[in-house]
Amino acid sequence: MTGVQTCALPISAIMMVNNRDPKMITSALLKALLDEDWQVRKVAAETLGSTLSSEAVKPLVDLCDDENMWVRYSAACSLQNISFLPESERRFALDKLVHLLEKDDDSVKISALESLAKIGDPTALRSIIKIAASKNDDLRRLTAEALGQFSGREVEAKLMKLSGDISAPVREAADQSLAKVRHEFSPKFKRQMGE
Repeated sequence: MTGVQTCALPISAIMMVNNRDPKMITSALLKALLDEDWQVRKVAAETLGSTLSSEAVKPLVDLCDDENMWVRYSAACSLQNISFLPESERRFALDKLVHLLEKDDDSVKISALESLAKIGDPTALRSIIKIAASKNDDLRRLTAEALGQFSGREVEAKLMKLSGDISAPVREAADQSLAKVRHEFSPKFKRQMGE
């Protein structure tokens, strides 16, 4: 049995015992975010992300500064479901995800990029576009995919550039996103959709 499975057991046990009281589960998971074992913090962050509540946002954002890269990765992933939050809380989480995108390890950047793409907030666009210059093929591919959620000349220009990338998966993702952007954000499509 691996360490991650071992740490997941106490969290699973908490959830099974308290499965009738979501507040107790959330409270136990929030406490687990402070555990000294990074694997417990990681699993707690992942679990909180599946049922993200308003009270979990600040602790998850704080966890994005954890010393362990995999805990930061899980915390960033867990923040992708913040669309329902009030603007101030959503902005707080977005700012942290952008910071991770600009300053962290590539694995954490991937997690932050995926979350920002899912959120689709245009204020993160400039930071997402900067990642297109990465030497990491996965980051460039995910950037191309993420840009498919946005529109505008700058987005199209960056996708055009990525469609000529040396990596075939990057080119494919850029071409798909470019087709999507040109179709979904075209005036004709917007009229058809009643926008």
